[in-house]
Amino acid sequence: MFLLLSILSVAVVVPSVLLASTQERMVGVEVGDWVKYGDFIAFWDSTDPSVQPSAGFLEANEMEWSINTVQDVAGNRITFQTVNHFKNETETTIAAYIDIATGAGNGTYMFVSSGLTAGDQVYGSDEYQGTRMNETISRTYSGVTRETNYMNLTVPMEAEYGWVLEFIWDRETGILTEWMLEEIFASQNLTATSIVSFRLVDTNIWTAEQAAPPLLIFALVSVVLVLTLFFSWRLRAKK
Repeated sequence: MFLLLSILSVAVVVPSVLLASTQERMVGVEVGDWVKYGDFIAFWDSTDPSVQPSAGFLEANEMEWSINTVQDVAGNRITFQTVNHFKNETETTIAAYIDIATGAGNGTYMFVSSGLTAGDQVYGSDEYQGTRMNETISRTYSGVTRETNYMNLTVPMEAEYGWVLEFIWDRETGILTEWMLEEIFASQNLTATSIVSFRLVDTNIWTAEQAAPPLLIFALVSVVLVLTLFFSWRLRAKK
């Protein structure tokens, strides 16, 4: 059965190293926090119509939404539940966990440490030395502009196969906000491209209303300024 977690489990080959990252790791979520993913895209193009995409790809194309809910936080370990909802109204549920310091667990990449920045490893253990944040960028989700960390992993074409992985995490909380995998198969007889992606569409961690106070303050200041000018004009007019 296709699961949101399974499409994140693409093997990432990284160079061997001697030392792990010393970057401090901090959990940025609490029990009860949830993240809803949607806008699922599953694109397939093949020069040979008889060649069909994998069963996992087909199930991704039927995904309507997925929700991760934090159930427990213990040290650096986040335990969460994933509910996948399909267009035919069926659902699958799985329990998962991730240690945001080491990367251990079956919930890899769904959560990372809070406060990471460009150049930091995704997780601190040696096997993740080749997975580092490329840059910190601003992205908008649920009406709120957030500071996020972007990572691109690319394996060039070799033995008729290559792929590109893109991840975006919210910098403050460490939650995954966007994910994309593009795979390319090329041989003398076949060229095929597969793209799967999704993004955060809702969460209880922040709301659009949180962006309102600065605008409200600006509006109030404008009103006060206009009233001040008006009464100043009235006083001068009376004189």
